Amino acid sequence: MTSEKKTSAFDILPEVLKENLNDMGILNPTPIQNEALKPVIDGKDLLGLSHTGSGKTLAFLLPMAVRLMGAKGLRAIVLTPTRELAEQVGKVFSTALANTGLRQLVITGGASYQRQRDSLRQGVDVVIGTPGRVVDLMNQGTLDLKNISMFVLDEVDEMLDVGFAEDIDLIRKSVPSSAQTVFFSATMGPRTRRVADKILKNAVELKISSVTSTSTIQHEYILVESSKTLSALVNNLIYEDPEQAIVFCETKAQCSDLADLLRARGIPSQAINSDLGQNDRRRTLDEFRSGRLRYLIATNVAARGIDIAGLPLVVNMEPPRNRDSYTHRAGRTGRAGASGRVWTMLTPGNQRKYHSLMRDISVSASALSLPSKGDILLKFASNELEKMKAGLTSLSGTPSESEALARSAVERLMPDEAVAILAGLLTKNIKRLNLDTVSSLNPNDRGAKPEARSYGRSDDRKRSFGRSSSNDFSARRESPRDGFRPRRFDNDRPTASFGSGRHEMNAEASESRSFRSRSKGSDRDGGSTFPEGKVYLTEKRDGAKSARPSSKGERSITPRDLKAKDTFGKKAPRRFAPKK
Repeated sequence: MTSEKKTSAFDILPEVLKENLNDMGILNPTPIQNEALKPVIDGKDLLGLSHTGSGKTLAFLLPMAVRLMGAKGLRAIVLTPTRELAEQVGKVFSTALANTGLRQLVITGGASYQRQRDSLRQGVDVVIGTPGRVVDLMNQGTLDLKNISMFVLDEVDEMLDVGFAEDIDLIRKSVPSSAQTVFFSATMGPRTRRVADKILKNAVELKISSVTSTSTIQHEYILVESSKTLSALVNNLIYEDPEQAIVFCETKAQCSDLADLLRARGIPSQAINSDLGQNDRRRTLDEFRSGRLRYLIATNVAARGIDIAGLPLVVNMEPPRNRDSYTHRAGRTGRAGASGRVWTMLTPGNQRKYHSLMRDISVSASALSLPSKGDILLKFASNELEKMKAGLTSLSGTPSESEALARSAVERLMPDEAVAILAGLLTKNIKRLNLDTVSSLNPNDRGAKPEARSYGRSDDRKRSFGRSSSNDFSARRESPRDGFRPRRFDNDRPTASFGSGRHEMNAEASESRSFRSRSKGSDRDGGSTFPEGKVYLTEKRDGAKSARPSSKGERSITPRDLKAKDTFGKKAPRRFAPKK
């Protein structure tokens, strides 16, 4: 009895593509590839819901090659949210679609406009790019999409998150309505669903569960004081000593600070963010992929498009903004069923947000206690000693002249002297660590209660509810004669503080006895437009003075107050006159 051979989606591919896949070591399709290849080859629109690391790049590139081989001219465009992901797709294209005759061009910001324009004039079959640069070249008249027959949107949810909604719409309108659309997203929120419904026509919908199983990823958090997060992470990285890690920070300054701290301790690390030039970003990622760079410190720009096989650790310097961000970051580790770890640095002020996020994605996270300073130094010394041993045992064959001399010198040492020299070398390495003493907090301790929050004030003064600052109040109190006090001078014009607003007095205001706001425009009475919630005087077209009350309940000048002498005269409006 013979068993039937199990069919694979790769069976319908041309031989040239099968050979390329074999050379890449890809023998069997992933679930998303198995389900997507035939509908896309048949020309149907596709909506694929699949998490990062599921193999969806080949799920649209392979059928694209089948549909475009033999044709000439720009026939397909692929949009991605980041430069890194665009370049990653371009690399897969070069390998998987080799020898097909298809020409590609990666279009991203940070690269030369002229070089991209020249490549488009020479002719390409597929454009892979970020929406912003694609729109730029369209507006310049260099990129024409009128002959596009296949429109691919990869990681749509992320493109919407970073603000590419308008660009996507502009590109969609430039693509022929008859073009096939392939739409991939890791999540399907209401906004993403609206975009899909607007673009797709009778689409085949696929929902593939993530290949990143939560059982293979260990989710952990470290709870410390807010001022100790950087030191706590450095201590734990030195103690745990992972081979590589990506650390996600919320700000560029935090990235730079952490990279500087690690490099000062002799740990190869580099920050990557949107300020880094394209060539520098590419070089940094290549070093990280090759293993020469241990720690990549990144903002969200690196959350997509980095595919590192066997990456053991991902770190969040604070809880991500939503479940999608956490999922995409965590997807950098534990790929294709491998094991991985995700650390999240917590403070008393954001631990509730983190635990709510974990409940939302149905993940159980455990607390990771920080080792003591002594434990870190002892572990570091042991690791350094092991590295020295590994270096000596790796030497094979006849020793070189310098090595023979070194061994001869060491052999003449007394055991105590050898120990002292080795201890001195370890001590030198230990001293450069300059560790800060940090202890993790217990969520059940009183010390782990949420931190006090400031309400827009950086000093110790009490909050002000609906009142002007103490300086302005003092100015009114100390200037009873005319109700205002000049604050400073800009271009020879005094800036005055009156009530809770700030106004400029110019020659026209002085002559007409009225205040003019800095805001531009005019109201219905012909006076100046003023900030909401401010007290002001204006002048009607007939020259009569009037007062307009604040819309937020601020004190306003009544007509009765206007019977007092002019604002700049001897008496102030009654509402602002000092108490007797």
